[in-house]
Amino acid sequence: MSLQYCPAGRHPMDPGWEVCPYCASESAPQGQNDATRRSVPDAEMSSAPLAGAAVPRTVFNGEGRHIVGVMATYTWQTDGEVFLVREGSNLVGSAPECEIRITTDPRMSARHASIVHRPGGFWIDDENSMNGTFVDGTLIEEKRRLPDSAVLRTGDTLWRFTALEPPPSPPES
Repeated sequence: MSLQYCPAGRHPMDPGWEVCPYCASESAPQGQNDATRRSVPDAEMSSAPLAGAAVPRTVFNGEGRHIVGVMATYTWQTDGEVFLVREGSNLVGSAPECEIRITTDPRMSARHASIVHRPGGFWIDDENSMNGTFVDGTLIEEKRRLPDSAVLRTGDTLWRFTALEPPPSPPES
């Protein structure tokens, strides 16, 4: 089995997609990108990026950082965009190294904010952005706890943050 990726090799492609919506939003007006799928062999899958999340590596074999939350926004795409939040540090911004990357927001700093998951909860901090980071309407001026279901604003992008817990393990028989 092989996973289909866009020509840039950065985003997994749904079999029904004709163009990569992520590359299109990064480089051209919607619908103006002629990107097509490319196949990535199984051997490369452990280092391939995850769609929309700009995660440095996708976990297919149980190694790496666990998914612990999601961030959703409807600001730039009416059908919404979902980004994964993983254990440890997650940068939010427009720079290529950001795990949660939005390039369509002109008020988003390259490294706008960071969300950190550690045992016991989530923390958010502004990374000296030009336009501030807001949690439930309040400008954050120093690192603070990030509550579940918080509404965030980075630049002109509104987000809903949701913490995830893995389901309980089934009882052993």
